[in-house]
Amino acid sequence: MPVERTSEPEVIFDVIFEDGLLFFEISNRSSLPATRVVTTFQRPVLAPDGVTEVSSLQVFRKTEFLAPGKVIRVFVDSVSSYFARRQPNFVHVTLTWTSGRKALSTEISHDVRIYRDLPYVVGRGETARRGVSATDQINRPRR
Repeated sequence: MPVERTSEPEVIFDVIFEDGLLFFEISNRSSLPATRVVTTFQRPVLAPDGVTEVSSLQVFRKTEFLAPGKVIRVFVDSVSSYFARRQPNFVHVTLTWTSGRKALSTEISHDVRIYRDLPYVVGRGETARRGVSATDQINRPRR
C-alpha cells in the first residue's frame, strides 16, 4: 500500500476477500502517525465460534498508535460460514483517531454481500483448513 503525503493521518477500515476468507483491515494510508484509533461497529460481528465478537477485539476498541503505512488485518471467517451463520450483510463502522491534539473521524460502510457469490480457487482458505489438496479446485457458491 503506498503511503500518501497528507497534512493529517488518513485511517480507513476495509473488508478483504482473499482465497474464500474474509478479513477486516484497519490501515493508516498516510505518512503521519494516528493515535488513539477506535473502530466502532454499528452491529456486532461474531467469530466462527459464534461467541467471540470480532468487532469487540482490543484492536478495534482502541489502538494507541497506528504507524504511517501500518496495516492490521484480522481474520473474520470463511465467506460460506459467514453467510451461513447469518452475519451482517452490511458492516458500518465509525473510525475516530487523533493527530496531535486534533480529533478526526470518518464513517465507512461495506456491503459484504458482494463477496457471497464470487468464485475462488480453493487454496489457503477453506481447503487448507479441511486438509484437502488445493490443486485447481474452484469453489462456486451455491445458489
